[in-house]
Amino acid sequence: MADYVASLKCPLWRCAISSIRLRLITWILVALSVCFVLSASAAAQTVDQLRRRAERGDAQAQVHLGEMYYNGESVPMDYAEALRWFRKAAEQGNAIAANNLGMMYENGWGVPQDRSLALYWYDKAANQGEDAAQMATQRLKAAGVVPRAPGTNDIEPTPTQNQDINDLKRRAQQGEAGAQFSLGLDYENGDGVKRDYAEAVRWYRKAAEQGNENAQNNLGGMYLNGSGVPQNYAEALRWCRKAADQGNATAQYNLGWMYQNGRGVQKDYAEAVRWYRKAAEQGDAQAQVSLCYMNGKVVPQNYAEALRWCRKAADQGNASSQVNLGSLYYDGHGVQKDYAEAVRWYRKAAEQGNPVGQNSLGYMYENGQGVSPNLSLALYWYNQAAEQGDVDARKSTQRLEAAGVMPRAPGANEAESAAVKPQPQPQPQTDRRLAIAEIEKLLKGSVSPARVTTLVQQYGVNFELSDDAEKRLRGFGADDKLLIAIAKNHREM
Repeated sequence: MADYVASLKCPLWRCAISSIRLRLITWILVALSVCFVLSASAAAQTVDQLRRRAERGDAQAQVHLGEMYYNGESVPMDYAEALRWFRKAAEQGNAIAANNLGMMYENGWGVPQDRSLALYWYDKAANQGEDAAQMATQRLKAAGVVPRAPGTNDIEPTPTQNQDINDLKRRAQQGEAGAQFSLGLDYENGDGVKRDYAEAVRWYRKAAEQGNENAQNNLGGMYLNGSGVPQNYAEALRWCRKAADQGNATAQYNLGWMYQNGRGVQKDYAEAVRWYRKAAEQGDAQAQVSLCYMNGKVVPQNYAEALRWCRKAADQGNASSQVNLGSLYYDGHGVQKDYAEAVRWYRKAAEQGNPVGQNSLGYMYENGQGVSPNLSLALYWYNQAAEQGDVDARKSTQRLEAAGVMPRAPGANEAESAAVKPQPQPQPQTDRRLAIAEIEKLLKGSVSPARVTTLVQQYGVNFELSDDAEKRLRGFGADDKLLIAIAKNHREM
């Protein structure tokens, strides 16, 4: 027994090492626990800071916060909350948020599925050059989806609308193909009736079998997306071809898209171009954009042809095509090089909120190409693009701000300005203090409070922050951080 007890005892040095090991492990566990607590605390602090910025209207913060809720990053996953923040940013013109909002409506994440609203938001993002949104827009339009602005169909139908629907149903049941198509469209979009894709397919089919080209195209779209029927690319191709053969421009575009992407048929770029051209020649803007995009990528480069189709789509207000057209004029591809004309098209895209157009216009102002050099206007347009996440524009913004340049919103007559005598480039004014009117103008010109805060810290202000001044500035969107900076940076002469 004594031997057994002795065997349980360890030498003093071995027990000491075991004790040290135990303490070391304990210390490591404590350290890891502290790191975890600090990490969690830091993450919570980051979320709180982001939320404060988002609540003050910072679109980038709203997008970031929405993505955190969408992915469950540092916050519980919450699609409804993600949707709320994406909507706030999208309503300020943020392209990434608009694309995310479209995706959530299309898939029914955090909101009832609504492809019409999805297309509305995809369209907003696509017009600002968002590639994923452009593809989604083409896909939904190919399916015959009609965009619907938020709030336009969220109320109960009026007695007059009910009477119209009942009349439409009566005519459809009597076999009138046009009424059958219209009734199918109403069911697909929830216009005056409860949205019902299966019922939409039923009425589209009745009209399509009578040869109604619009119904044939829309029925093809329902098969393409699996809406109201199992997805079937072969059936989608069959019905779209029937409509395309009748000269329906939308169906011709849809058929081109299927050939380009290999839906229901092997990829065939030549055939895609053939159908796109048929639609484009009838004025279909999406087909014109596609012809411009495919030129030099999947078909031989032909700048004159690219110019032709880009111009047609640009004339219809497509922002991406306006940027492309501006670039053709800038580079002299398919047309004589003309910086002033490049500026004109970049401006059209920029004024629609396209970040590539905004960055390009900033570059033209900075370098005095097609316009008189103006660093303040260059910084304004760089700012606009940077706020939407354009990396190049953000670098240009930082470079000009470091040189002491202050942004200035365009005046009423500057949109028509041409290249006249170059003006000397403004020099940094490191001793210039800002007046309250200048700060108001910057805020009114959509320069973010964070950027104005940086300028205040750099130059100072020539006024005291009285109650009246604070009230005035808050009316233009000044936040607490900006007001504190103003109070701290009031400098006497």
